Amino acid sequence: MQRTFGQAFGELVRTRRGQEGLTQKELAIRAFDDESKVRRINDLETGAVNRPHAKTVDALAVALDIREEELAKRGNLSKLEAMRSKAEDRLNGLRAS
Repeated sequence: MQRTFGQAFGELVRTRRGQEGLTQKELAIRAFDDESKVRRINDLETGAVNRPHAKTVDALAVALDIREEELAKRGNLSKLEAMRSKAEDRLNGLRAS
């Protein structure tokens, strides 16, 4: 059985979060500025989410600096390129403020 995008992305998030030494709570704060989003991260990392919302993918990819190349290794994920670009633009705009 083929893994869903959510399962593949959740595995990548779990791996990258571990590499950065972050707890799920720390990642929730970094990605969403909201520690109550821990459940969303846990559900994603454990494979409970097959089709995560684009805003969730967007925020986590930016927070963990996940590049398109890494996403592409997980499957056909080209649509994320546009989302990541928009997220980086928003993040840069917030930093400039």
